Amino acid sequence: MKSLNALVKIWIVFLVSVGGIGCLSQVIPEVARDKKLLDYATAQNGATVIASMGTPGHRVQSMIDSTHDGIEYSITSTSTPGHDAATAINGIASSENWDKGEGWEVQFERIHGYNPFLNPFDDNIPGESQGCAWIEVHFPERKRVNRIVIHTLDSSEYPASKFGIYSGLLRVWREKRWETLGRIKTGKIEYRTQASYGKPAGGKIEFRFSPMKITKVQFVVYRSNDRKVVDRTFGSVIEKSTARIVEIEVTGNESADTISQPPESPALDTEGYPDF
Repeated sequence: MKSLNALVKIWIVFLVSVGGIGCLSQVIPEVARDKKLLDYATAQNGATVIASMGTPGHRVQSMIDSTHDGIEYSITSTSTPGHDAATAINGIASSENWDKGEGWEVQFERIHGYNPFLNPFDDNIPGESQGCAWIEVHFPERKRVNRIVIHTLDSSEYPASKFGIYSGLLRVWREKRWETLGRIKTGKIEYRTQASYGKPAGGKIEFRFSPMKITKVQFVVYRSNDRKVVDRTFGSVIEKSTARIVEIEVTGNESADTISQPPESPALDTEGYPDF
């Protein structure tokens, strides 16, 4: 055993002498990745949540009046009882308890441009005023983060292919303004890096980026996989979608020392509505 230890020491000295110690530095980060990272987006760690369309204790965005193609519409939205936004920051990312009230759910309507001779649905109509659902997580202070995960409903009974997100947008609050990090378009992730571009948006929608300090995360849903047309004219279509978010996860390089049970009733924020 002594001879083995001596050989190891000699090998390390050799690596340092030839500049090969960088090989060891490549191993250390891999080991660190195995540790559980601290999730800033939990009530346990001080995060709060607000959401559109019926979050208890907040104003209700229940109707949006809009005009498109010369026709006035009333875009309605309703939250689902028992699926409160607070459950999206309780640290539970599994979809198994969905029928017991786990996760946030809301129905909403959105106007789409329609041309039977061209693309039947046009997602390029600007602004959330055409209809959407949104959920925000606020941190008690600025957090240095490099990864955000949106966990949508995805189980054997409720697969993401039928109940996930088809079109959406991820923003962060940085330097006193919203900054877009990525989006979901036609069921695929579009982001800055080629590696994530075009990746299917399943039950775990993951965004990785260079570390940055932020105070809020906002996820906007324009269309879900669970949607249907409820009205149409020659130039427009109104779709009803149901957005379902099980958990929002936000991490940096900080490791969690202990794993605790999530609280039962996280507090909700009363300020900071999105500047739509």
